[in-house]
Amino acid sequence: DFRAETFSNCFQACTSLRSLPRDLFARQTVAKDFSGCFIGCTGLTAIPEGLFDTASMATDFSGCFSGCTSLAAIPVGLFDKQHNATDFKFCFKGCDSLQGETPYATVNGVRVKLWERDPAANGYVKVKESTQCFAYATQLTDYGTIPGGWK
Repeated sequence: DFRAETFSNCFQACTSLRSLPRDLFARQTVAKDFSGCFIGCTGLTAIPEGLFDTASMATDFSGCFSGCTSLAAIPVGLFDKQHNATDFKFCFKGCDSLQGETPYATVNGVRVKLWERDPAANGYVKVKESTQCFAYATQLTDYGTIPGGWK
């Protein structure tokens, strides 16, 4: 059984990559770093629901999907199991084909966006790095509600 703590830049610039299997990281229970994992994968059109579900220890998603210009949507629950994630800077920067809503978790019936994470209120650590997380993703339906530093 292969287990890794980092997947930083592991599929960087795989321009012919079109889709991902839902269970790609299913056994990666100790993974912490997904920074730049799919950066520049310009052919990637979709992210499967539950892609990071078993990576509950993950903290770094900086640049994870940056430059994925064909990506059409983000599963709303993509990061809902990552209670300790603190770095989302540039995560979806340049994903200008994105539509739909930004990711959120539902806590006690309330939607919690990445920028609303708060240990006292909803059990998530506060995000420390968020610079340009959604930069140029202006077609997102809730783009107007995203805080300035996040876009």
